[in-house]
Amino acid sequence: MRLIECGLPPSGFMKGVDAVEGKAVSPSTRTDPRYIAKIAMALVIYVLFQFVLPPAPPITREGMGVLGVFLSTIFLWVTVGTGWASLLCVGMYGLTGVTSASGLFSATWGNVMVPFVVACFLLNNAMAETGLTHRFALWFITRPGCKGRPWRIMFMFFLSITLITLVSTSSPIVIMYMAIAEEIFISCGYEKGDKFSKIVMISIFFVCQGAMCNTPISHVLIPMIFEYIYQDFGIVITTFQYSKVFMLYGIYYFAAFWLIFRYLMKPDVSKLVNLDAEKIRAEQKPMSREERVVLAVFMTLVFFWLAPDLLALIPGLETISTGMSRLGQGIPALVAVGVLASVKLGGKPVLDINAANKKVIWNTVYMMAAVMGTGYLFGLDSSGIKQFLLENIGPMMIGLPPSIFVFVALLGIIIMTSFLSNTLSAAMYTVIIPIAQMVSDVNPIALGLCIAAAVNIADALPSGSPAASMASGSGWTPVSYQIKYGFLLALISLAGFYFIAYPLCSTMFPV
Repeated sequence: MRLIECGLPPSGFMKGVDAVEGKAVSPSTRTDPRYIAKIAMALVIYVLFQFVLPPAPPITREGMGVLGVFLSTIFLWVTVGTGWASLLCVGMYGLTGVTSASGLFSATWGNVMVPFVVACFLLNNAMAETGLTHRFALWFITRPGCKGRPWRIMFMFFLSITLITLVSTSSPIVIMYMAIAEEIFISCGYEKGDKFSKIVMISIFFVCQGAMCNTPISHVLIPMIFEYIYQDFGIVITTFQYSKVFMLYGIYYFAAFWLIFRYLMKPDVSKLVNLDAEKIRAEQKPMSREERVVLAVFMTLVFFWLAPDLLALIPGLETISTGMSRLGQGIPALVAVGVLASVKLGGKPVLDINAANKKVIWNTVYMMAAVMGTGYLFGLDSSGIKQFLLENIGPMMIGLPPSIFVFVALLGIIIMTSFLSNTLSAAMYTVIIPIAQMVSDVNPIALGLCIAAAVNIADALPSGSPAASMASGSGWTPVSYQIKYGFLLALISLAGFYFIAYPLCSTMFPV
């Protein structure tokens, strides 16, 4: 099955036109003045905080340097890119003197989230390359009960997206399902520009991104918040604890999406009666040995993530449960990657590390290191930033009723993650939760878990996440259409977090 074009320019692609001669100019012969201006602006921000502006107690001079690096990095993330800016961010943090080199690298590249992100990318690659996720998708839409029933085909199509995203990240799933959808369009007589095609393509993203918050499996921002919660409260949040709350939220979200899809978007599904399920099933090859190995390893990995809670229910296995809980999510994921790379079938490894490394989104890895380090440095007494926020912003928020505080915090996260990177939005935990601890009757652990989920709701704008940019950047759906229904789903998500997830998490983790 061929893959669709995503409509995104290659990395580093730039084309200039000489205003005098009207000739194309190679990127290597002329530097974009706007790029230079952005670098200069980032440098000015850093210099102002590091050397010019006086510290605002209790922020220290080192803390002012941290703020300068942080704010200039945000500027670069938004205007230039996340890759080299994230690497520079970590290095510049070291120059502020706020902590030792070993302390800095322990909090950034030594943080468990960095190898976990890499492991998730490699595992997702193994599932995609062996065809396991593709087989999963086709199984749903080719069920005998779907034949000649367009709405049922659509329901099963979106249900399969929800289920596969429970254990995978959104970007590769969006790409794969857009490719499958294009094949369906061709076989059924739909064309690019049809209302049906526009609706289905953007809905793939809406469903996939909405399901990102249902479990922490392969969804790196949620374990990132788990790590913060452990550092702040000494509480280990398990996969099972989180999932049993947010799976319930996920049912609510999917039901809301389906009502919007069917009764507000109103696609013309009549041509789906032409979908030849028998032909698709006949062309599907038997499951390969590679697929079986990947499936077995991945199911074993999921068991290790769920085992601490499951074994704790069996008398006499509490010690084993505790031991497995200490492994966290990172260690089992790395072991799974190692096993897949070591197993060879037909002389080839099930997971070709060299090839898979080229498909890892390394900019995300770099950014994760920078974000984790930022949260650590903000909390150090040597920076004074956390204390400053508590003393100056806290009093303005403390007077709010607890219900209003929670609503405003979640609304702010959803708005932020719609415009900016959801990884950056997740780092706002380090600002919001210390203040939440000062507001009576607010459960900071429950709010933290809701923030972990909410940062994944980047539905409305292409800037919110890589998958969001693919949704409208592919050319199938205009950005205006994504905005229209994306913000509606964001509001629906906000209501779900506020009325469903927060109360349930508060009951699970009373304070």
